[in-house]
Amino acid sequence: MKKVFFTLSFFAVLVFAIIAKGAINDPGSEADPLVTKSYVDSVAEDLKNYFEGKVQKADKFVVVNLNSGDILIGDMGTEIILRSGNGIVYSQQGQGISDITDGRDLRKGEKILPNHLLIIPRDDNRGIQAKTGLVLMVKGSYQILKK
Repeated sequence: MKKVFFTLSFFAVLVFAIIAKGAINDPGSEADPLVTKSYVDSVAEDLKNYFEGKVQKADKFVVVNLNSGDILIGDMGTEIILRSGNGIVYSQQGQGISDITDGRDLRKGEKILPNHLLIIPRDDNRGIQAKTGLVLMVKGSYQILKK
């Protein structure tokens, strides 16, 4: 009999807590705000743009356009070919990227030649900075930092 009484008391307290919580957070209050559809659509669009601009992964070469000042950061093993425009090697720590066509390392700030196959050797924020608008072919994971 004590078990039944205890169980019923527990459920009564639980139901009371749920009702009290519902009374405290009225819909539209500061604790439970209402939002408009346009606000939700705006946030969804912002998130979509954020994720599309942040991280891309390609199993084949894709064409990527950069505006002047934009930076493409590649993950380890990302392959890049400059098709048009002027770009330089970008690195936060001074290391470079591998120019497979010439068989040498391009250092930070060095001009990138068109139609050379470049490979990002490590995941430490290396890539290409656009001095003018660039057209690149990219294979692998990358992110674009907008100017």
